[in-house]
Amino acid sequence: MFTFSQGSACTALLVAVFSRKLEMTKAEKHVLHFMEANKITKRVKYCAANVLRETWLLYKNAKLAPTFNPNRVRLHQRKFLQAIYSLRTTKVQQRELQDKSDSLVDLAKLQTNVFEGVADISLRQDYFQQHLEGIERHLLEIRKLILQQQNHRQGTVEHSRTSTEISQMRCLLPSSTSPNPNAATAGQT
Repeated sequence: MFTFSQGSACTALLVAVFSRKLEMTKAEKHVLHFMEANKITKRVKYCAANVLRETWLLYKNAKLAPTFNPNRVRLHQRKFLQAIYSLRTTKVQQRELQDKSDSLVDLAKLQTNVFEGVADISLRQDYFQQHLEGIERHLLEIRKLILQQQNHRQGTVEHSRTSTEISQMRCLLPSSTSPNPNAATAGQT
């Protein structure tokens, strides 16, 4: 079991290293695209020249030649159709390469836009974080003030309770005993 997991880990590591080495950078992709675009442009020019050449040879053998040779005309017709077909296929390849190029440019623009969006979101998040911390501080201050008010009210309520209880105790005490201890000692002498 250990050998299996070790082999899987080594294979995954090798694949990761090779894929990173084989992956082209943005500059390499642009150079490769430029070279392919030049190669396809040359092929388009070559195919267009073949179409013109075969058109001329077809016209020359069909209309300008003193004797009409049907085999030669058919040969140039075939070559003319092949040249048209090759021109169309190279134009399709050129369009595909242009689409790929547009996607590369779009991908770069998308990457830039995403980076700007993430930076904007990060700034907003920092801004909201600061405001949230300020709100938390204010809430803590308000809580402290509320607790102080409650403690102050409880203190006045307890003070009023204590004074009411003392006055009730005075009422309950017989009139012979006075709450003043000095008066009680004075009556005993």
